[in-house]
Amino acid sequence: RVRVNGVEYGISNTGISYDAVTGRLAWTRSRVAPLAPVFTNGQVVTAELLAASDSAGNALQNPTNVSWTLRLPHVVISEVNTAEHWAEIRALSGPVDVSKLVLSDMDGRDDALVTNTVTLSNGQFAVVRWGPGVDETDLVGDANGNGYVDLYVTNAPPDAGDEELALLSGGTVLDAVAWENGDVTILRPELHDMQDLVKQGAWTGIFVLTNQTNSVYYPPSYGGSIGRHLLAVDSNTKEDWKAQIHSSPGRENEGDLTPP
Repeated sequence: RVRVNGVEYGISNTGISYDAVTGRLAWTRSRVAPLAPVFTNGQVVTAELLAASDSAGNALQNPTNVSWTLRLPHVVISEVNTAEHWAEIRALSGPVDVSKLVLSDMDGRDDALVTNTVTLSNGQFAVVRWGPGVDETDLVGDANGNGYVDLYVTNAPPDAGDEELALLSGGTVLDAVAWENGDVTILRPELHDMQDLVKQGAWTGIFVLTNQTNSVYYPPSYGGSIGRHLLAVDSNTKEDWKAQIHSSPGRENEGDLTPP
């Protein structure tokens, strides 16, 4: 049995797993039942091993515990262009290593960024492109000379209609954006994804099948991008975002346009 922040879980719980090869006992927040609350930046997490036995049946003699303070990288999604198949992320504090972060559409298309170190300084951008290319890690540097970090992932890009994009670190949502195409209704799978983001504190609003008013307006006919226009404020609402007159990968967003 293990206890995480005061809640006990048995080995039969779906979120508890043991790897006999590595000897590692894992607790996965997104899989435990009941679902555990999302840990927030700066929160103290305490994990306790209460009872266990080895293959010979010898029981754990002394329960053990460990505590740590969760420190999440302060990185946000700052621009998305579905037509050109890229998303921009930005470090709002740094330096921070963004390798191993994951971009997810919350529907199973999870794109893990490169495993080698990619350090962003305070305010620096990285542009993640869906398609082939050379990841500009710290070791590679600015290989194409465009002045910002280019990273590449291989899954299908986010949809141009009702969609959301989340930036994850170890299963925790660091940031997210939800957009809609203006046809009033939301597809049921996307509705569930948006409601999940709200539950995790990564987006704000009430979503039902006939309500798109809490998503960023991004009609498919619009050829530009949507970009964060209040970088000093991350309120997890559509008010943080505007459609952009000109896409601006790797640099400050240039201007706002609310499409007709």
